[in-house]
Amino acid sequence: MSELKPLRLKEYKAKLDAFIKEKPSALDLIVCTARDDEGNGFNAVWYDPSTMTVALDNTNDNNEIDCVCLN
Repeated sequence: MSELKPLRLKEYKAKLDAFIKEKPSALDLIVCTARDDEGNGFNAVWYDPSTMTVALDNTNDNNEIDCVCLN
């Protein structure tokens, strides 16, 4: 089993493009995020994407922008 790792925006975009190509009707659906990996809750995405500094991988010592926030 492969180890999960965070997606880069270009990888996420490629997956989203492929998803839309397979299911174009999904373009009319509301976008949501899962609260956890077990589906114990969902939240609608209300805001535009933005960049931010989070240091999710613990390698950001310079407080540089290191992620894109989707909500």
